[in-house]
Amino acid sequence: MKKLKYIFLLALSTIIMSCDNNDEGFYNAVYIKATENLIHVEHQDTYLIGDYIWLGTENFNRLITEPNQTTPLDIFQTTKATAFEFIYGLEKKEGNTWSLITVGNNLLIDKGSAQTGSYVLAKCIYNEVTSNYEYRGGIKLAVSGEYRMFFGKSFTSDKNFDITSVNTDPTATYLTISTSTNNLSTDGYYYFSVN
Repeated sequence: MKKLKYIFLLALSTIIMSCDNNDEGFYNAVYIKATENLIHVEHQDTYLIGDYIWLGTENFNRLITEPNQTTPLDIFQTTKATAFEFIYGLEKKEGNTWSLITVGNNLLIDKGSAQTGSYVLAKCIYNEVTSNYEYRGGIKLAVSGEYRMFFGKSFTSDKNFDITSVNTDPTATYLTISTSTNNLSTDGYYYFSVN
C-alpha cells in the first residue's frame, strides 16, 4: 500500500511538472504589430448635429506585413478566424473633464457587425471575395460640443490599440494585432468638434 502511494505521488508530480504554466502557450496566442493602420476614421473638417462620424477597416487584408519580415503573414490561414474585434467609443468635454457618451442606438452599421453600450465592440467580418476583414460603422452626432474618439489599449504603446481574432476553432492560433488609425493625437485620441 505504501508503495502504491509513492507511485501515485510520482505520477502526480510528473503530470504537474509537465503542465504549461505559460498562458500564452496554453491558449496558443500570438502578438504582432501591423506596419500599416488597419482602421481609418473618415475625417471631415466640420461636423454638424445629425452627421455621422464614420470609422472602418482599411488595408485589413488577410496578408499582414510585419516589421522586419519579408513574407506577409496569412492571418486567415494562421487563425482560421472569420472575424476580428476591436473597441472604440466617444467622450464629450464637459468643462475640464471628459465624459463617456453611451453610443446605444446611435450606431449605424454599413459593414461588419457591432455591439454597443458605453463603447462599441466592432467586429470586422472576413469577406472571401476580397480577402479583407471588413467593418464600417458611423456614430450619429446628436449634440454640439468638443469630442474625442478613444480606442482600446495595446500591448505595444498608448497610441496603438489591439484587434483580436475571434476564433471558433479551439486548436487555432489566437492573434492580437497592434495597429493604429489616421489623425490620432500624440495621446492616442481622435479629437473633433460638432457645430
